[in-house]
Amino acid sequence: MATSSMIEKWAENERILRAVLEEHGSSISDGARALIEEWLDHNELGLAAETLRENISGPCSPLDQLLTQWLRSPSP
Repeated sequence: MATSSMIEKWAENERILRAVLEEHGSSISDGARALIEEWLDHNELGLAAETLRENISGPCSPLDQLLTQWLRSPSP
């Protein structure tokens, strides 16, 4: 069962990804953007993050930090 802190962290991660999509959306193809939005709507944050990273050229600090954090975290 998810604790309230887990739910809050999940919501924060989703906000970060949506903000990155908003900021970089014009440089992402329509198809990739639609796919990312669908994954976010279905709580597939990992897939959304990976696709964002693949479609953004250059560094994106909030996204890169989130991905690094996930890579270092043990799986539940």
